[in-house]
Amino acid sequence: MAAGLSLPLENVPQFRRDLAKKYHLLYGDTPPAPKVHIDSELPFEFLTTEFITDFKRLAPFGAGNPRLLFASRNITTISDKPIGRKRNHRKLVLTDSSGTNHEFLWWNSVDIVLPKGPFDIAYSLDLSSYRDQFQVQATIQHFKQPVKTPIHISKSRKIDLVDLRTSENPLEDLTSLVKHDKKLVIWSEYSHPEGFKTYPRLSIKPADTLVIWTTPPSLDTFNQLIDEVSPQKVIIISRNPGINTQKDFLELLLGLLKHLSKSEKSYHPAVFAQRISQTTSIIETGLDWLHFHGDFDLSDFRTDFLLKPGPKSPLPDFNNINKKLKLMHHEIRAYRAYFQTADIHSIF
Repeated sequence: MAAGLSLPLENVPQFRRDLAKKYHLLYGDTPPAPKVHIDSELPFEFLTTEFITDFKRLAPFGAGNPRLLFASRNITTISDKPIGRKRNHRKLVLTDSSGTNHEFLWWNSVDIVLPKGPFDIAYSLDLSSYRDQFQVQATIQHFKQPVKTPIHISKSRKIDLVDLRTSENPLEDLTSLVKHDKKLVIWSEYSHPEGFKTYPRLSIKPADTLVIWTTPPSLDTFNQLIDEVSPQKVIIISRNPGINTQKDFLELLLGLLKHLSKSEKSYHPAVFAQRISQTTSIIETGLDWLHFHGDFDLSDFRTDFLLKPGPKSPLPDFNNINKKLKLMHHEIRAYRAYFQTADIHSIF
């Protein structure tokens, strides 16, 4: 049997919600929510016209190149007012865990009730023009309440969290910690506390107490540490390794490549990643960047580990590789900023 109907476009979101409620009444459960692919997690301080202008060079967006979707966690509402001729849209002022406020639009959402406590949002970013001045236009696409119990930690085990991120004397704090617990494990990469035995991600071992000395480059890296160590206590000092620009990263990566080409060792992106406290994905993209920039021919580097002279001019696909590397570098900077400023319980 087939049936047809028509309704105004602005009523489609409400129709979908009512249909989901009817499904629940008829079948006793709700259909699983579709998975949302997030391109990057950002603190609000990164939502600038410069950042949007940068990634908009990836346009045009469409079916084969979907618009980028960003996310921010532990958001609370500052103000919420309906807008539009029929008052069915909303303009919200939200604040993130660092206390940075930002304005968001949310179409056809006037009947949706937001949580009273912190929640997570996914949103798209664009630029609007007002009186010949570009402004950030952030549009909410999805929201959800954060899971209170961390996914990677067993619900039956309570982890004691100690926040030393704002310590004025982290080395003195670390000395005191080691004095009272000689079995604790210190995770550190690239920038190390002098005089202490530390472990990178590939050598980390189980322990009751884990000290996070270096700010992790990604949530996956942090989860890996927690899974490998399985600690009862986590002490977060979180020192930025100091690789703050794309130029810094590329110079360090090139240094690793030159050293490897003179040795008899093999290329492993995970080893490179822990040496300079990055993700394996940006190591691989950085290798592509150096190749397509034209200074070196790295087309066979992953197998012969040799730095060969390149054409000394960019290859045709260099612009796309450059855009990809910039976005990945923004992701790592954003996560590190979030890790250093967010509420300590929200980063788990």
